[in-house]
Amino acid sequence: MGSLYAQYISERASKHIIENEFGFLVYSIEGQVLYIEDVYVKPEQRRTHLAKQMAEQAIEHAKQMGCKKLLGSVSAIANEKHQSVVTLINYGMKFHTVNGSMVYFIKDI
Repeated sequence: MGSLYAQYISERASKHIIENEFGFLVYSIEGQVLYIEDVYVKPEQRRTHLAKQMAEQAIEHAKQMGCKKLLGSVSAIANEKHQSVVTLINYGMKFHTVNGSMVYFIKDI
C-alpha cells in the first residue's frame, strides 16, 4: 500500500509515487507528458543510481499510458540546485522553459 505520504499523494493529488527505504519519486501524467515533480534519495544512498532507477520505473509506467515526453524541473531557489541541473542534463534532458523560479527540462522517452 505504501507510506502514509504515498497514500496522500495518490488520493489527494492524483499523482503517483515510487518509494523504498532509501528514497522516493513523485510524478504525474498529463496527456503525453510524464512530469517528475520530486525526487529524494537519502544522502548515504546518493551516487548509487537509485534516482535513475526510480525514474526508469516511472518512464515505463508512463510509456504504457502513451507518454512521449519526460518533463523535469529545478527550483532556482532550492538548495543543491546546481547539482540537480547537472543531473538532469546528464540524463539527456534539454532546457525547455522558465516559469517563475522553476526551470523546466524535457526529453523524448
